Amino acid sequence: MKKSDLTKLIAIGAAVTAAAATTAIVISKHKKHKTMLAEHTKTLTKKQAYITGGGLSAFASALYLVRDCGFTPENIHIFTNGTRNCGNNETGFICRRGKTISIKDSMNFFDLISDVDSLDIPDLTVCDEILNIYRANIYPRSVTLIDQDKNVIDSSKIKVSKSHRNAILALMQSKRSQIQSASIFDVMDSDFFLSLFWKLISALYGFTEESSAYEFVNCIANMDNMLSGIIPNDFDRYEEIVNPLKEHLKKIGVDVRENAVVTDIDFENDNADSIHFTDGATRKTFYLNDGDICIMPTDEMADCESFGSFNEPAPKLYSKPFELWEKLAEKHPSFKSPDLFFDEFEGNMSEEFTITLSNKLLPELIDKVTCGALGRNGIIVLDDSNWKMTVCAVPPTYFKDQSEDITVLWGCAMCPNCDGDRSGKTMTECSGAEILYELVSCFNLDEVWDDICETVVNVIPCHRRYGTSYLSPVNSKLEIIPTGIKNFAVSGDFAESDNDTVFSEEYIVSTARTASYKLMKTNRKMFESKPKSFREVKKSLKNLVK
Repeated sequence: MKKSDLTKLIAIGAAVTAAAATTAIVISKHKKHKTMLAEHTKTLTKKQAYITGGGLSAFASALYLVRDCGFTPENIHIFTNGTRNCGNNETGFICRRGKTISIKDSMNFFDLISDVDSLDIPDLTVCDEILNIYRANIYPRSVTLIDQDKNVIDSSKIKVSKSHRNAILALMQSKRSQIQSASIFDVMDSDFFLSLFWKLISALYGFTEESSAYEFVNCIANMDNMLSGIIPNDFDRYEEIVNPLKEHLKKIGVDVRENAVVTDIDFENDNADSIHFTDGATRKTFYLNDGDICIMPTDEMADCESFGSFNEPAPKLYSKPFELWEKLAEKHPSFKSPDLFFDEFEGNMSEEFTITLSNKLLPELIDKVTCGALGRNGIIVLDDSNWKMTVCAVPPTYFKDQSEDITVLWGCAMCPNCDGDRSGKTMTECSGAEILYELVSCFNLDEVWDDICETVVNVIPCHRRYGTSYLSPVNSKLEIIPTGIKNFAVSGDFAESDNDTVFSEEYIVSTARTASYKLMKTNRKMFESKPKSFREVKKSLKNLVK
């Protein structure tokens, strides 16, 4: 975020909401434990911790080990394969579907970033930055659906039928084991997938008919009036959260190894025994001693995404992610097989695109057609398109290096394997130019196509082979502490947790915190999200009934 933008936001910070005040209390709670940790520090100076990947859960685990468990920073080794590409003003930016941050239910997340300094503003933490953004945008962003008859429908007017409401409530009362391995298609009737409510939910959260019924019900149970109380998606998560956290760890002495990849882990006597990795072009091995620990994060999917350009489609990927996980599954049954989550039939695929423009011509034209539906940070769901496209405006504060004259739009498709209305091809086969023309045609703006093209910096398609694999209908995910292994933990999207929904940053951070605490056997408590009661969910769904 630009310094000038943040300075303006800080002035707004005086108007603190009740929810933000609760967060402020949470931030200070860990300080009283620092004295208690001092007496345990001496016993930890020789222990080593190995974290087999980068990303939020990896860096969160490291910070918790240092801050709450007394771990020596220099003895923590993080293997991270470089930084994530966000693009630039000259070649175009790259946006990604972000995870939600709830102002009420993200206590572990806020507790974590309250210790991380901003990289842009002195004497300001990342927590301060994000809360200031929230205070400046406390109202829910608008969501508009354009149906097959070209009608513009506000999301507040979308209702759930009584029969579908009863079906959802019945699922909530089912045992978790009964619906975890079931897909949404297995538990809802065919009419549900034609409803506007389903089309809105699937566009916002990436659900498909093959997604987990349990994750779907869990999402509904924790959905507060669609997007109310959610931190607006006004910043790039890597630039605003992950990168400052990584720099903070480097500053305090944690060994963050860039361009290092863990290739295998050996086990002996119920313990991780040795870690094999490549550091640049060199193969190396670390051997674990008594008391050493290892954490495997599972929230970085950068190896499963490919990018196209204005003239070229994003190449399809066929390699499987998490080769390390696959090797571990062959050695120990507690790791299960990653094939359960990463099927070969493209059921977990997602296709996205980012449009970078030199002015505001296109969003202004879309606003005229949709009566201002795009607006600032507005979301439009194009149900009348064959691809079922979703497009939203990206605020000028989103990227730190974004120029004021640059405009960015992000979009995705729920049916990328269907033939486009104008291109006659699937989105996966289309270049950025073809995707842009499809979008322009959906808004009946063909006559100004040449004018729009003159404003285009780039349109970058992004193919994510396993973009929604964490929604796979599997009986259970990986245990945070795998049964039968004493010094190893798993964190991130594919770690089993009841704390919040898998769509949230809180889920990532809470699994990392649990992994660190359990490995170090600390008695310190962490924050647990309070699940909505059946009565609360029933009441909220009742308000949506036709």
